[in-house]
Amino acid sequence: MTKRLSFALILLFGSCLFFQPPLILAAPLADTATPTPVAEEETPAETQAATDATAPTLQALQARIDALQAQVDELAAVPAALANQVTTAVYLLDTAGLHDLDVRLNEEGVIEAGDAGKVTRVARLLSTVDWPETLATDAVTLTNVLTELASALTDDVATAAPLATQTHEVQHDFSHAAEHWLGEITVSAAAAATGQLNRVTTAVYLLDTAGLHDLDVRFNEEGVIEAGDAGKVTRVARGCRPIV
Repeated sequence: MTKRLSFALILLFGSCLFFQPPLILAAPLADTATPTPVAEEETPAETQAATDATAPTLQALQARIDALQAQVDELAAVPAALANQVTTAVYLLDTAGLHDLDVRLNEEGVIEAGDAGKVTRVARLLSTVDWPETLATDAVTLTNVLTELASALTDDVATAAPLATQTHEVQHDFSHAAEHWLGEITVSAAAAATGQLNRVTTAVYLLDTAGLHDLDVRFNEEGVIEAGDAGKVTRVARGCRPIV
């Protein structure tokens, strides 16, 4: 009996050993991925060096200033020449006799031999002026109307008469706008020196064609002041004044 019990215990102990799960012999493998290196931060000295490398030098800044000043000087010289062109054109426009032409065509129905050529010359003059932006559109309108009038003045009184009235009205408004522009502009002394010879030549022309001799004779011999005398003298004075 005792032998059988001992044998049974031996079998039980052996089965326990046979079915025991295997021991874990090693720990899981560690992650072998290589970590991404952290970028090194720039030092303040390195940052300042990079800024100095891209910053403009004193010579470069001075060159920029000189270039800007040259542009300013160039722009400042424009109004002087432009003011001279506008002054001359307005004077010739106002003394072209468009008012008298309007009256004659509509009241008498008469076209004279030189009418078409006179209007054509005025239109040609206006087209050569470098008008400022505020006057450019109206200048084109007036030039077109003058061109149509010149074409009609060949022999068509019925067409020319209303065109003469339209031209006279457009010319009056345009001259007023141009005079207002001339009164508003200011030209620097440096700009005024540009084109001095041209302005002197223009002023002499205005004086020689103003009819001051006839005005003198009429005043002193007839004692008569006509309606357009004051405006004529004012336009001559404006055309001859210094641009300052």
